Amino acid sequence: MRVVQASIVATGLVLWALLSAWSADVKPVRLTVAPRLTVQPTDAFHLTVVVEPDDANRTLQVMGISDNYSRASSQSLDGASERRVHEIWWNARAPCGLYTFTARVLDQSGHILNQVNDRANICAVDTDGGADR
Repeated sequence: MRVVQASIVATGLVLWALLSAWSADVKPVRLTVAPRLTVQPTDAFHLTVVVEPDDANRTLQVMGISDNYSRASSQSLDGASERRVHEIWWNARAPCGLYTFTARVLDQSGHILNQVNDRANICAVDTDGGADR
């Protein structure tokens, strides 16, 4: 019986350690941009922003910037009761270039709580003059 109890306790400790490690790896804001790499101009960017719920979350700002293009949007967040996944479509003829996208979560006072970046390369060409694959 003691062996079974020790085994149950050990299993519980291992599970607790795994869950703690997993939750420590969850970032408060994640951003994915599509397309990330194209060989021609794009008509739209699809951004997926995952925001972990928190009472302090009040605004989501998303920006996309290149040498020839910039776009920004913002939306209100309802703290801990806000949904996690935000799908944003920017429909615009985006010219060739290297783009940096930023997603920021702000508190009620406008202070940045969390920020994350992602990149996209539109009309990517390798040094041989061919399109990247």
